Amino acid sequence: MIRAQAYDVNIESVDDLFPYWSGGQTALDWNCLFTLPPWLRAWQETAAGARKPFLCVFRQEGRVAGIAPLMVQGEGASMMGDAHLCDYGDFITVPGTEREFAAALVAHLRNKGIASLDLGRVRADSPAMRGLKDCCVAGGWEVICESADQAYELSLPGKWTEYLGRLTRKERHEVRRKMRRIKEAGVLRFRCIEGGADLREGMDVFIALFRMARADKARFMTAETESFFRMVAGEMAEARLLKLFVLDVGGRPAAAALCFDYRSTVYLYNSGYDRQYSRLSAGLMCKTMSIKHSIGMGLSSFNFLLGDEQYKGRLGGRPVQLERLRVILA
Repeated sequence: MIRAQAYDVNIESVDDLFPYWSGGQTALDWNCLFTLPPWLRAWQETAAGARKPFLCVFRQEGRVAGIAPLMVQGEGASMMGDAHLCDYGDFITVPGTEREFAAALVAHLRNKGIASLDLGRVRADSPAMRGLKDCCVAGGWEVICESADQAYELSLPGKWTEYLGRLTRKERHEVRRKMRRIKEAGVLRFRCIEGGADLREGMDVFIALFRMARADKARFMTAETESFFRMVAGEMAEARLLKLFVLDVGGRPAAAALCFDYRSTVYLYNSGYDRQYSRLSAGLMCKTMSIKHSIGMGLSSFNFLLGDEQYKGRLGGRPVQLERLRVILA
């Protein structure tokens, strides 16, 4: 145990994090999907390779006061995860203590001989950005911050008709026209798989549709990536966070969307579709029906996550800026 300012620091395992997250015994704000323990465990088990997890758990007076889910390579530390699997990262902190926590983290990393900290993509409004950037600028450390990408979020109304009313006249017409056309194409079935006996078959369908959608998606879905997708779906299902939406047309799977339901927000992680249903806009309709389902469940928002695909704006999403933050500690 190492004293870092007013904190004690332990290096712990992913499994150690579960009670802090689900036990309700801490004031930590687990606001980032990609730092939840089930997500981190799936990544570590399937994609970490030789990279060494460096999960720093900070305590004050015996109580967990902050967590930095890092990994180390040589003299550099970075957020756990891969840029092609995790859209953005964050620290897990007690609201209002972000800068104090960041100062303690920097002191600890320097004491351990870490020369740089690369957070990769973080939300511009995240605790990691608020705390670390201010702390390091004030301390005289070199901070490299640049715009990275955008995510898209949609605030959900209480009714589907209200959602349609928020769209532009053109997009509202397009949604209705495409919905009508796909319903006329055959018996339509939209299902939501949350786990249980249907999960394996559902993931088989999703993986197949993902590979069918585009050549670049087929290349992306390597054996290692498939292993991660299957495990993260299982882990999130066990945590009751999975929403795997499948759209069948005429008894055959036409499109699927792998989503997660966390804190009244549905996160659209990835999707796929059978190109023979392209004329029916099956992929877009699956996403649209996912939004409709989320509204029906009384959820508050729909997060399209990383990427600036045009459909996100057409369906009402608003951009959220992501930044890349790197600090030189040597």
